[in-house]
Amino acid sequence: MNWYSDYKTEWKEIIETVSSETKRTTLMVEKDTIQTMFLNELSKENIPFVLKGGTSLSKAFNLIKRFSEDIDLSINRPITQSERKSTKKIIIKICEKLGMVLSNPGDIFSNHDYNRYVFIYDSLFIDTPQEIIIETSYYLTAFPCEKLRVHSFVMDFCQENKISENNICNLVDLINGL
Repeated sequence: MNWYSDYKTEWKEIIETVSSETKRTTLMVEKDTIQTMFLNELSKENIPFVLKGGTSLSKAFNLIKRFSEDIDLSINRPITQSERKSTKKIIIKICEKLGMVLSNPGDIFSNHDYNRYVFIYDSLFIDTPQEIIIETSYYLTAFPCEKLRVHSFVMDFCQENKISENNICNLVDLINGL
């Protein structure tokens, strides 16, 4: 199942509108949407991942306006070997649910303190496959940690333009309904 499978036309229109109105490329808004979907699904899991780096500064803390290409994850406590294996399975399962394919499976090792997952997805806008990069590091625990809501270009656009709560809820249902 692709992340947009049942709502391809709707997602394309939403992304094009947000792209045009916010002066961002369609590919940037599309990738931001997929990153947000991934983080939403990850938040439902029982692994204490912590979002860090540029993505956290822009998507969670809303401190920078630049777009961060990768998702940096850490754990906020020491992690067991079985949890390492579990995190690998969870990340792959979520990305596959969103229609992405792991392009570097031979580079991912549960016993490593650092892994770089490269997932490929089909864009709504160009024929060239696009990438989502997820990096996990377990050698340092992240501290301090704070639970925050993740922003997306689409949701920020809706809120800034006072798009009705019902429409926002419908959009959230689309995003979360995978």
